[in-house]
Amino acid sequence: MQAELPHTAKFAIVNNEDIGGNDKDFIEIAEKDNNEIITQKTHLMMLAGANNQDMKKYKKEYVTIYFKEKAGNIVVDHNKKVITIPVKADVSYSGKTPEFSLPEGCSATLSSKGGRDLNSNMIYNISDGTKTEEWTITTREVYNNVVAAHVLNTVSIYGEESILQRNSDVKIWGDCEGAEIVTLEFAGQKHRTEVKNGKWEVTLSPMTANATAQKMTINAGGTVLEYNKIYVGDVWLCSGQSNMDMAIRYLSGNAYNDFLNVAENRKIRMFRVNRSDSVTPLDEFTKECSWSVPTKTEIKNHSAYAYAFAVKLEDELNIPIGIIDSSYGGTNIQEWMSAEALTAANTSYSISMYNSMINPLVGMSIKGILWYQGESNVNDPTSYTALFKAYADSYRELFNNPELPIITTQLPKFLAADYPNWHNFRLEQWNIAASMENVYIVCGIDLGDSTNIHPLDKMPFGYRAANLALNKVYSKDKPADSPYPNTVFLNGNTLTITFSNIDKGLTVDGTAIEDMYVVNGEDTAIKADAIIKSDNTIEIDVSGIASPKAVYYCYRAVPNGNLFDKNELPMAPFYLEID
Repeated sequence: MQAELPHTAKFAIVNNEDIGGNDKDFIEIAEKDNNEIITQKTHLMMLAGANNQDMKKYKKEYVTIYFKEKAGNIVVDHNKKVITIPVKADVSYSGKTPEFSLPEGCSATLSSKGGRDLNSNMIYNISDGTKTEEWTITTREVYNNVVAAHVLNTVSIYGEESILQRNSDVKIWGDCEGAEIVTLEFAGQKHRTEVKNGKWEVTLSPMTANATAQKMTINAGGTVLEYNKIYVGDVWLCSGQSNMDMAIRYLSGNAYNDFLNVAENRKIRMFRVNRSDSVTPLDEFTKECSWSVPTKTEIKNHSAYAYAFAVKLEDELNIPIGIIDSSYGGTNIQEWMSAEALTAANTSYSISMYNSMINPLVGMSIKGILWYQGESNVNDPTSYTALFKAYADSYRELFNNPELPIITTQLPKFLAADYPNWHNFRLEQWNIAASMENVYIVCGIDLGDSTNIHPLDKMPFGYRAANLALNKVYSKDKPADSPYPNTVFLNGNTLTITFSNIDKGLTVDGTAIEDMYVVNGEDTAIKADAIIKSDNTIEIDVSGIASPKAVYYCYRAVPNGNLFDKNELPMAPFYLEID
């Protein structure tokens, strides 16, 4: 008789003589037979409809599972395909697995989906040679004479209303005092870990997005910590200085109302890191932080840029979006770098913001970084490339993702006497993004205020950043890159510039191209007589310009450029030498 799969199995009653040998480690279950409850030591059968008589005939067709260190009766739920093994709550079962005894032609193979020992749920593929099903081996802790924890917590980045990163291993950690073992259960996963030096951590296996609130239970010797509203989606770290930090409450008029109009009923959760500094790396934030639900009242306290970014992502992806806002006005990039990153960049600095506002996040899983910073480094643009590369490399290592996407933000319009290199810094930012893998840049040269270093129109910034993410990170068909020149050549009196990142062609907001200049042999900038020749080409008549040596567009602090692609993305500022 061919063995059937567990979903059709019946737990037939078998006496000790039928089993033969030592039966102390076999599964103990209660089975209804003829309306009576009979409790005996049995094998888990893979025979459909087997009765007591059939058992004697086919007694070699059993599948048996056993574990010598069980702390009670093993329970089999053949409807859910779950086998629960009681274990001691204060003992680690690292490296320990149950054993199977299988009939000929059957197999039980440990799946890659679950854990590798009884410290976490183990998933086995059980097969009769023709069919295969997944069975979960889990544990139930027995707390007899177990010391309960008197301290049990998670770090603050994990708590009520938090969002865990989908499709990635997720490390959860915290403190425990008093107990030796911590058990964490979430989304069908169960993990047990030893407490070491008052710390514990577990790693959840990758999960798909889930907007339904799920419970996370953490148990240490009978002391239980529960979070009832945990979600799975994408988590973005939004960091930088004041233009990232700028809260919605500082906006006015239409800019303010735009955010209130999109505030309610969102699958967005915001975590604002309170501003602080430290001369040494910290494991936890110095001030209380927690996740919040974006209501019209609550969002006022959060980053306008980050929230606009999250709104667009949630609209398009329809999954929970978690935003960690860790930003501080007036800071330079060095303050957001670890000691190791500063060394890699051949510089040093008081790493105050990194220590207190980033280091407590190290080890968590995130989708990417949204970065708006540069104003405090603007007067030394040439050094920013090495600094940013070291910053990017270190964060990819910190978050255990060598391809972690980083979306940075090009400085917009602004004019101030103490920022003479504002226009040069923009070009440096663009070249950085163009030269680094998985680094993308938002162009906002058409946005901002010449008299205010803080653009109030953060919604367009956020939406452009989100479209970049949707295109580059999520492979969605969204307008992303601003146009940028890739070739320039002179043929007689005609200067031709070709552009990349052109989707539907170039267009002019007005009657003529503004803010484009040709530099002659005497370093004099002459306004260019430029026309759009094709979807990706501009021609300039240089017949009246002696020895043209360069061409530029929007190469000043407050330009008046009017070139766009037909997706309404502005032409990025550039300065190109003519060969």
